[in-house]
Amino acid sequence: MKYMERLLDISDGEWSWRQYLNWQVEMNVFRAQIAYDIIKLGEQFIISEVKVKQA
Repeated sequence: MKYMERLLDISDGEWSWRQYLNWQVEMNVFRAQIAYDIIKLGEQFIISEVKVKQA
């Protein structure tokens, strides 16, 4: 475990591995939020189209 902790703290000059992995997690959450918003928008569009066709 100590080896992994040291590896995560190694820096390439700008970012440590720990910072890079944290950034990757944040980007995955951001992408998931965008995907969720797109799905919800699509659902709203379909519902509105169905209502227009029924009217």
